[in-house]
Amino acid sequence: MRRPVARSLLALALALPAFAVAGGSGGPRSDGTFPAGQVLARLAQPAVTLEGVRAFKWNDITGIRVRAGGAVRVFPAWRSIGNPTFWPTLQAADLTGDGRPEVLAQLMVDEGTGYAIFDARVLALPDALNGELWELNVAEPLNAIRARVTFAPGAVIVGGVRHTLDLPEGAPAVPSRIGDQLRWSVRGGRLVAEATVQQDWAFSGTLLLIYRVQGGNLVPERVEYDARIQD
Repeated sequence: MRRPVARSLLALALALPAFAVAGGSGGPRSDGTFPAGQVLARLAQPAVTLEGVRAFKWNDITGIRVRAGGAVRVFPAWRSIGNPTFWPTLQAADLTGDGRPEVLAQLMVDEGTGYAIFDARVLALPDALNGELWELNVAEPLNAIRARVTFAPGAVIVGGVRHTLDLPEGAPAVPSRIGDQLRWSVRGGRLVAEATVQQDWAFSGTLLLIYRVQGGNLVPERVEYDARIQD
């Protein structure tokens, strides 16, 4: 069952940086549906556009078309929430170290009160040597974090270092866990999954899963804990 929309998520969408373009062009038709080909997100440089493949209303968008550098490709497995407030965002960054930008698409796949889950899709763009538009596989983050972090009441242990959580008064003394928010960022040319730490209802800091390139894929390298990044 879909959870109620969180006001904090609206604030997040409004605060997106300029390079991460949320939302597309045009409003719904008179019947409340958006047409096939609806623009979901657009990046100016490099020029990349995401479009819905089929008409949709407020249900999830399944199947997204990407246009970039004269190449067009449909990714049937890509999905995003149909609410325009939470349409995909795009960001260009060199994530492979080859001097050319890839494009990170963040697709919100679930949301609710205190709940925000984004999927990361990374695209390699066409160039003079390769006219294809292709996707770099991003390894699933949550199991990688669980394999590298020990969760305890009031603490997380990362790489043998115990980090005490700054919890509000009254937070139940139960084991901490990966929280209900997963976002993505680019830090120093590296793809990073940002998973909040939660103890029962209380948030405290963020686990950063840092990726590296291996054989054309993005795979987990290490986890860091940042107490400064709060919900």
